[in-house]
Amino acid sequence: TSTRNEAGDTARIWAAKLHRLDFVRALLVGNANPNIRNYEGISPLMVARGENQKDIEQILRSFGAF
Repeated sequence: TSTRNEAGDTARIWAAKLHRLDFVRALLVGNANPNIRNYEGISPLMVARGENQKDIEQILRSFGAF
C-alpha cells in the first residue's frame, strides 16, 4: 500500500518536490516503489526532471524508475 495526500502524491513525490535527496534515498532503500504516480499521472521521476534535480533523477533511475 501507499499513503497518499488528496492529490495522490506519495512521500516519494513530496521528497522530490522538496529537493530532498536524503528522503528520496531513504524511501527507496526502504523498498518504496519509485514508479507510483499521483492521480494526475505524475511520477517522482517526472517531478525530478521538471525541477531539474539531476541527483534525484539519478537515484530514482538507479532504483528502477522509468
